Amino acid sequence: MGAHRGSVFRRVDLPLAWRSAMVGAGFAGAVSLGEFGATAFLARPQRPTVPIAIFRFLGQPGALNRGQALALSVILMVLVAAVILVADRVGTRRPT
Repeated sequence: MGAHRGSVFRRVDLPLAWRSAMVGAGFAGAVSLGEFGATAFLARPQRPTVPIAIFRFLGQPGALNRGQALALSVILMVLVAAVILVADRVGTRRPT
């Protein structure tokens, strides 16, 4: 109705797409945290991802390595659960 393209995007399009984009980003983050196949292929030895670190700790003998792997597994579960809960809360919020 006569508004500039940037103003329409900022006031109409962006608020409509914001929640969906955040939920999609949250699910993408949750999936990427647990994705082992691609990270095993692409991870650098200097900076391993959490699934790669868990795999390395479990591949070495010793109670300390097993405990560290289990601790990282708990951290990974908490991160994924938090992302999914936030995505669920954002996705079910009613528009204002």
